[in-house]
Formats: sequence, C-alpha cells, structure tokens
Amino acid sequence: MQGRDKPLLLWRGEPMVQKILATVPADMPKLISANRNLDSYRQWADVVTDRPDTAAVPAEVYQGPLAGILSGLRACRTPWLLVCPGDTPALPENWCEPLMQSVDSHVSGAVVHDGERQQHLHLLLNRNVKTDLERFLAGGGYQVYKWLRNLKLVVVEYDNSSAFKNMNSPQELL
Repeated sequence: MQGRDKPLLLWRGEPMVQKILATVPADMPKLISANRNLDSYRQWADVVTDRPDTAAVPAEVYQGPLAGILSGLRACRTPWLLVCPGDTPALPENWCEPLMQSVDSHVSGAVVHDGERQQHLHLLLNRNVKTDLERFLAGGGYQVYKWLRNLKLVVVEYDNSSAFKNMNSPQELL
C-alpha cells in the first residue's frame, strides 16, 4: 500500500477501521492498537501504541502484531479482548458473537477458522494470557501462530473465507 496506514484507507467509501468497528456490538469497549497516526484513530476509539516496549524487549527485536495484542491486553479493562486486524473490512456484522459464545473460564480464548484456514488475528483472548505473551516476546518470539499454540483455544468455524480477507493492494480496495 506504498507505506500508507491501511486501516485509514477507504473501502467502499469509509475508512477500513470504521467498517471494522461497526461490526462489533456498540456497547463493547473498543481499543485501537497503532504505531502511527494515533490522533487520527482517536476519533473512533481509545488508542494504545504497539511500539516496542524496550523495557521488556530490545527495540531491535521485531514483535509484529503481538506487540499490539500485548498493548491491548495491558489496557484491557474487561475479562476478554477481541482482536482483529485493521485491514479486514468485509467482516460480517457481529462476527465476534460466535467467539464470545464459545468461551468459558476453562479456555484461553477462541480463534476463527474461515473454512479454509485459521485466522490467527481474528480472536478473542482472556486477559490472563498477558503474562504468557510477555514471556513469549521476551524470549524472542514474534510469530502469532507459534504463540497461539501455547494457548488453550476454541476454534470457531465460519464458512465465508472472503469475510476475513486482508486488503493488501490498492486494487483490492476498489
């Protein structure tokens, strides 16, 4: 996307971030994890940064999306944190409901399987996984799927892989 902040790009006339936020219940607290354009995101929700936490992990270690998840877990004030990448605006309304209905106190969370593959960044996490994620990152881990292997997750099946498609080129935004 030529270095542009994807969630702020328009898809069907609205910023992708706005489309995504409209798919979750209005009464659900919302956090946006971002590493730039923080003021732009604040018009939709509270913002946490996913810049590396140099106290726990050296800045030169790439943390990827897990840094954003950790920031969200640290700021989360509810028992569960819903995670969704900012470049998947085709999500159906209330896509998170099956995730929320599938969890209980015996699991770490729930993850989407779109009918073709697991969507590692569409998940619901119990806030208590924060320490495990801190340890994983401090040990040099950065791959989401590898961290998820450490958790007890419920896999929630969907039958619409296009709903979870990442927009990765200007042509896909048309």
